[in-house]
Amino acid sequence: MRAILMPVFILVLTVTAFEDTGSPVWVNACEVVAEQTDAEIILNDLAACGYQNAGYLWIPDWNSLSGYEGWFVYYGPFDSAEDASIAACRLLWKYPDIYSVLVHDDPVRMTASPAPGNLADLTGLTPPTQDFAHQSTVPESWETEWNIRGSGDEWEQSVQITSTPPGWIIDKWEDIYVGTIELRGFTEPDDVTGEYERVSAFLRDNAMELDVSVIESPGEYILLHRLPDPGDREGDTDFWIAVRSGTLEYGYRVRSFYGEMPYSWLNIPEEARESFIPKVADSYQEAIGYLLERLLEDGVYGTDTIENISFSLEYLDNLPANAWRDYYDIAVREVHRPGGEGDPNTAPILDRFRVYSRGGEILWWQPLIGSLLPYSELFTFSIEDFI
Repeated sequence: MRAILMPVFILVLTVTAFEDTGSPVWVNACEVVAEQTDAEIILNDLAACGYQNAGYLWIPDWNSLSGYEGWFVYYGPFDSAEDASIAACRLLWKYPDIYSVLVHDDPVRMTASPAPGNLADLTGLTPPTQDFAHQSTVPESWETEWNIRGSGDEWEQSVQITSTPPGWIIDKWEDIYVGTIELRGFTEPDDVTGEYERVSAFLRDNAMELDVSVIESPGEYILLHRLPDPGDREGDTDFWIAVRSGTLEYGYRVRSFYGEMPYSWLNIPEEARESFIPKVADSYQEAIGYLLERLLEDGVYGTDTIENISFSLEYLDNLPANAWRDYYDIAVREVHRPGGEGDPNTAPILDRFRVYSRGGEILWWQPLIGSLLPYSELFTFSIEDFI
């Protein structure tokens, strides 16, 4: 047995003691790497995030780890699979493939999924749910409930799937034919502030690598927004973590799924539209006021220009007129007054913007490439960067 670091040595003694009593030792598998130095880097990263009870071991020394040649970085140990799963769900944001494993010398390998199950995209909130498409098995302890909302044509019915894994309440809103519209998980960890800070710091530090925008109110919420990626056909997505009254909310929202547009679904229930993140606008007029204040603050338009422009709601999407959206598409038009410059019968567009009601992110429409871009591109855009 190779005991490299003190945490590994402690685990060896613990495993031996548990073998004597017949009790298992569960650990959470964070990552498996080929080099010991890489394992040490991961271990230091865990410690920096406040997870001191961790270590790594050489896989071939344990029959239950299948004999693969590599270094097994773990968090634990724990006395039961349930305790390990509860701890694992708090690390999903950092290690999306984390799982709990029983470490011992018996060749039978036993594993348990964390709760929630895995991280898809930026979510950290994709629990296994038993549905027609995937036939995933839900652990009995999750107490999953299905609630069909609405009546009439099943295309117009929402499905609310509520799961209660250990320490969590997870609400998933979906359309059987289209996919998930919103997924939110709620948990009340012992150290709410500490966990929020750890997760938000990780998201903030990796925003550039994830190619997402960050909208944040320190100590309250951090929201990551990814623009549509034509390569994966998924459209734009939100992932956020917010804190309120001792509860953490993890949320995920997708606006298109495999080429479809869930937001064209006209019967999205009110409950699927809310979150801990405050709204900056509940109406078109409030969205204009919010946008105008930002444009003036950043000097995009001068006070003299403001007197000669108008704002109008002109959506860039192809959704039905009565579809629910959580954003406002605003066109800024030049006003030509009689006797002044320009034809008073025309109102050419100066700019187009999208204002998201939740979190207040602003996007800028760039006509040369026909795409919405982060607001910051308004000041730095170069066509050469997109050719």
